[in-house]
Amino acid sequence: MKHWLAPLFALAAVLSACSPTQNVATLAEVEAMGFAASAFPLAPPARYAAAGLAMEQRGRIDYVFVTPAAARQACGGSGACIWRRFDNSCRVTISTEYTGDFLVAMMAHERAHCAGWPASHPMV
Repeated sequence: MKHWLAPLFALAAVLSACSPTQNVATLAEVEAMGFAASAFPLAPPARYAAAGLAMEQRGRIDYVFVTPAAARQACGGSGACIWRRFDNSCRVTISTEYTGDFLVAMMAHERAHCAGWPASHPMV
């Protein structure tokens, strides 16, 4: 499960330069990083975002902030990943290199995965 996040964090530099209200990289930005994609979703669909926030408010999500190297080791090369537990709680491992608005967006992104947003990032 940890390998699906690799493209997300390969684009971290591009996305961190985006304005706080922008939640996708443009085609030119993605292609400049060597990826062929029309857009890269960062903000999850509303239903997963709401479900993830509800999980967090119920204490069902734990965040572990680690060094960038430790995050990439734990997450198969990515800067963040989730681990679902048998009791339906979730652990988010995230790199300390993410800060500010980008960190907030990444936490929301990972919360949504905890709530069931598929790794294929469907926007519905």
